[in-house]
Amino acid sequence: NAIDLQKNDGMVEEKAPDDSMERMEIA
Repeated sequence: NAIDLQKNDGMVEEKAPDDSMERMEIA
């Protein structure tokens, strides 16, 4: 998922809440 978030950084908001939480861990 981390790689997917990097590719679609601007689309993360449209992804599931789980992705948002994971993005916060990376940032």
